[in-house]
Amino acid sequence: MTSSARFAASMAAAIDEIAARDGGYLSRFGLPWPDADHLLERYRAELADTGWSPSMLTAALASGRERASRDARVVEPDGRHALADWIGLSSVDAYCMEEGSLAAAPVDPASLRTRLSSGFDYVEAPGGHGAFVAKSGDTPLLLLNATGVPLAVWRQLIFDRSHPFKLVIPNRGQSSILDGGLDTFLDIEGEASGTLAAVTQAGIRDFHILAWCNGARLALEVGRRAGGLARSMALLSPMFKGTADVPAALSRYERDLQSLLDVVLANPDYAEQFIRHVPGMAAPVEWGKLPPDDGRHVEVLLGLPRDVDRMALLQPLLSPSSMANVARRVASDERQPTLQVLDRLTIPLFVLLGSHDNIISNRAVLNVLSRSTSQACVMRLHGAGHYLHDLQYGYLRHSLTHWTATLKAPPSTARLQHVRPPFPEDT
Repeated sequence: MTSSARFAASMAAAIDEIAARDGGYLSRFGLPWPDADHLLERYRAELADTGWSPSMLTAALASGRERASRDARVVEPDGRHALADWIGLSSVDAYCMEEGSLAAAPVDPASLRTRLSSGFDYVEAPGGHGAFVAKSGDTPLLLLNATGVPLAVWRQLIFDRSHPFKLVIPNRGQSSILDGGLDTFLDIEGEASGTLAAVTQAGIRDFHILAWCNGARLALEVGRRAGGLARSMALLSPMFKGTADVPAALSRYERDLQSLLDVVLANPDYAEQFIRHVPGMAAPVEWGKLPPDDGRHVEVLLGLPRDVDRMALLQPLLSPSSMANVARRVASDERQPTLQVLDRLTIPLFVLLGSHDNIISNRAVLNVLSRSTSQACVMRLHGAGHYLHDLQYGYLRHSLTHWTATLKAPPSTARLQHVRPPFPEDT
């Protein structure tokens, strides 16, 4: 049984994935612990990628249980339990991490504003487009956030001083990078042009691109225009809704949001009425009202963001002008020839998906990639939702560090697995 600090940090990061989503979940329901034989039977292929034997699995689960019991009430599930599977795979990964590369870095207590002012230089190009450029790091990484979402959702990457990346964060000009929202409308061509102008002004070359959610289409346009300046691209939970010539496979969130945006696009005056209902989308889950069904509980839980970010993630929809601009921007983005841009992409592409993403449709992403001639490296992280850059930051750092250094697929772990074409229908 191991008691190393590295193992303990990785297990604490795993348990924090639950506590950060809902601080009362573990005290209410406890943490179900898996049976080694059941885990090995169901995840034999995933565990084989790590070179594990049954005896080593038993040791990992024993160490994991001992460590987890310090932070949570461990319970015996009645039969197979999806959350038990997740913590079991997390224990395997924690046991494997000799260098502790999956343990999330602690967040600096200073404010994000202080971090930007002390750890970054601000560079502005002619025309007003600017970017925050980190003072440290050897590997330039252009970070493209989801449109209108406050930068705080990237706190883990920004405050982590142990990674090799020289972050370049565009001040996108449509809103406050810290407050979020979309105060003005700028189409994707204009934003890509401005972003590259700021990168060029800063003297940045040989950079990698990292984009999340609907920042993916902006990343593709930047990559198309960058020529030899960009080395690779990584897309996290990319939103490819509305791609022409690809069968629609929308998530419930995408369907509901699109219905609202269609109305606002046709008549922006409706935004005033709709914004009154948006804060309710950030309400905590009322677990007592859900059916006492393990599958439903776990699906909801693993799809949640960090609790303190629930309202921030809705910032693009919290004012009438911002909602109207979001409607215009989404419609504009979806007119882009996404498949053609992908086909002509000349830099390596890495795509990371969360198994429990309830915001975008993984099926839609794979539909787009399967119809493109681009040879993307695709991986899926078990137990992650849409916010894997935050709640599963250790896995992002593990993947991104390897990808940018080698331009090859990161090593698999028990939770992090390759999705190889032909892509399965149930992914």
